Amino acid sequence: MENVRDRAIRAAEELLKEEGIYSLTLNRVLAKAGVSKGGFFHHFATKEELVHALLESGMASYQREMESLRQTGMGETEARIRTSFNRIRRTDPLTIVAVAAVATDGALSGLMSARVKESVQAGIDEGLPPDQVKLALLAVQGLFLERLFGVEPTEAEIDDLERIVLNLIRPT
Repeated sequence: MENVRDRAIRAAEELLKEEGIYSLTLNRVLAKAGVSKGGFFHHFATKEELVHALLESGMASYQREMESLRQTGMGETEARIRTSFNRIRRTDPLTIVAVAAVATDGALSGLMSARVKESVQAGIDEGLPPDQVKLALLAVQGLFLERLFGVEPTEAEIDDLERIVLNLIRPT
């Protein structure tokens, strides 16, 4: 059985995915999770701690998905890009949380900045041209931002962009 902390995180993820960032109120999370305020505050001192936990949960899930692709022999950069496109296709709430959290919390901004730098460095370590790695990552980030701002690309547009981005990071 899921504990209160996990139920609150899952409920918040579902709200974000179904209704967007403005649905993430404490009362909505509590109602969806079936958790009391006392139970919530036993696990999280503030709503911001829930946002941190959401971000950590999303990043861990992203890492697992990426590692699963790496097990097939795929390079790290390609696995990162494919994982990102998979998450774009299913409207992953991690993006919404990341953007909202970074906008309101300097510590999280540093964490996300480090993740982006890590992604670029992984491509460079694989021998890919830095400008192409950065361009590929910017394209993926741009799609996440489009979704955040309510611009919904078609599956065909996502597929086309994925093909272009993967061509950028494939060694010649």
